[in-house]
Amino acid sequence: MGKHYSRTKRKSDPRPINLTDRDTVVIEALHRFVILTTDQLFKLAGGGRDGFRKRMRLLYDNAYVARPDIQNDLFRYGDERPTLYTLGKAGAEYLRVVRGFQIPKTIDWERKARDRKNLRGQFQILHDLGANGAVIDLNAALADIDGIQVFSPTEILGMAPAWTRNAKHPFSIPTRFTWIDHRQYERNVIPDGIVAYVDERKDNAVRALLFVEFDQEMDVNRSDPSQSSIRQKIACYTAMFKNK
Repeated sequence: MGKHYSRTKRKSDPRPINLTDRDTVVIEALHRFVILTTDQLFKLAGGGRDGFRKRMRLLYDNAYVARPDIQNDLFRYGDERPTLYTLGKAGAEYLRVVRGFQIPKTIDWERKARDRKNLRGQFQILHDLGANGAVIDLNAALADIDGIQVFSPTEILGMAPAWTRNAKHPFSIPTRFTWIDHRQYERNVIPDGIVAYVDERKDNAVRALLFVEFDQEMDVNRSDPSQSSIRQKIACYTAMFKNK
C-alpha cells in the first residue's frame, strides 16, 4: 500500500527537479494571480492532466509553489475539494534570479501572498478565485481567435509611463461619478482583473482594455456612495467610459 501524503505538508526529502517551460508558466501565473486552483493552473499550462497533478506535487514539495492551510477549512464540507496554490519561496527566488522579476530577496513570499490578498478570509479567497477564473477564461477565449493578440498586465505596464509603473496601485482609476442624489463624488476604482488585446483582423487595428469585476453577495444598491455596491461600480465605470 502506498504512502499517503498530506495536501498541506511537504515531504521532508523531495526528489529534486529541473524546471520545464510548463513549470515556468505555473510559477509566473501564481506571481500574477496570487492564488489559483489546480484546474485553473492546468488551463494555463496545458499538457496531460494526470502528469500535471503529479508535477504540481513535485513543485510543492520543492517549495516552488505553496498550498495555503486555509483550504482544509474552506472546502471541509464541500462536494468538491480543489487544491489551492500560491507562490512558494523557491518559486519567488527563481523569478527573481532567473527570470529577472523585481522581487526583493528579503521578502517571505508565502507570507506576503497571505497578507496581500487576506488569504485567511474564506470569502476573500472565493472572490479572488472567481475573479481569476474569469480573467483566465476571457484570455483563453480571445487567444483562440486568429488575429487577436492578448497582453498580460506586466506587458501593459511595460508600455506605460514610469509614474504608472512605479505606482503602488498602477491600475487604480480615479473617477468622478454622479450618484442618485444627483451630486458628484470621487472614487479610485481598482478592477478585480485586467484584460488587454489588439484586434488586427481589419485594416485599422482595435486596441481594447477590459476591466473585470467579480462580485459575490454584494449589495445591489446602497444609499452611501462611498460604500461599494453594484450600482456604485456601474456609476463609476459609466463615468470612465463617457470621459474616455
